[in-house]
Amino acid sequence: MNCAICNIEMKEHESNNPAPLLMDENDRVCRECNYFVTASRLHLRSFSPLETAMLGDIFADILKTAFALKEANKQHIKQWMLQEEEE
Repeated sequence: MNCAICNIEMKEHESNNPAPLLMDENDRVCRECNYFVTASRLHLRSFSPLETAMLGDIFADILKTAFALKEANKQHIKQWMLQEEEE
């Protein structure tokens, strides 16, 4: 099972409910991403359900993009280091 936000592998017993960031009941998040979920719950509690869903989607999209960029950067650095070793 992979975290629906950062995509790291996790065991089911390590997973958490991602609402309101992700509303699919089948999605699960890792312990690290659960801090984002908890913070979003604190900030979104005064919004209407529709506003919460909209803002949750935006926050989740930002986090997913950030983690994808981080992973791409790690891969780029890894490739660069391999090329440096070959020279």
